[in-house]
Amino acid sequence: PVGRAAHPEATWQAAPVPSTGLITLQELPAAATAVEVLDLQGRCVQRTALRPNRAASFTLDLRQLPRGIYILRLPGQLHTRKVLLE
Repeated sequence: PVGRAAHPEATWQAAPVPSTGLITLQELPAAATAVEVLDLQGRCVQRTALRPNRAASFTLDLRQLPRGIYILRLPGQLHTRKVLLE
């Protein structure tokens, strides 16, 4: 069966949604090296490197982006998260 144990990368979270631009990412997989922010056309509008020995949560600053819907992607991972900037 497919579940959290089979796909630990599926458990990461992004909050709050909607947001004014500061997004907290939690439960990131240890193998995650970056977070990519994509617009709805699939273009990467921001890429943030992640330190290997980071804390369990990470704050992503998207305040410079225009309001709208964006997709957060961890390169090499299947699961994405949708965020709404207001």
